[in-house]
Amino acid sequence: MLTAIGMGSQNYVCDKATSTWIFRDPTATLSRHGTAIGIHYAGPTWELFDGSRVTAAVEKRVDAPNPTKDIPWLLLKSTGHAGSGVLSTVDYIQRLHTRGGVAPSGACDPATDQTVGVPYTAVYRFFSDGQ
Repeated sequence: MLTAIGMGSQNYVCDKATSTWIFRDPTATLSRHGTAIGIHYAGPTWELFDGSRVTAAVEKRVDAPNPTKDIPWLLLKSTGHAGSGVLSTVDYIQRLHTRGGVAPSGACDPATDQTVGVPYTAVYRFFSDGQ
């Protein structure tokens, strides 16, 4: 149905109990042919400027070719929709060809390290069962 480039950050918070970085949420702009068409944020949620929105949950996860630098590739199944635009009939989303976004290595200091955003890019493909 749609292929878009996501560019933004994978956001991590310093866990006070373990002093490790824990994934919090993504924040990204979705673009197609160099034009912004929507946003991606916690949920995970994808929302287009046509007013449509889809939320999803991970079904399958595969390490990226360089897993120490790039976040995993995912297959997600939709869990909810809003609006009547393009994303209103999406059943599956793939996150592919990721670059960056991996949590910082090593321990964090809860007193000084609150959150960190790690830049990333990914290709998002949106599918309907009928396509």
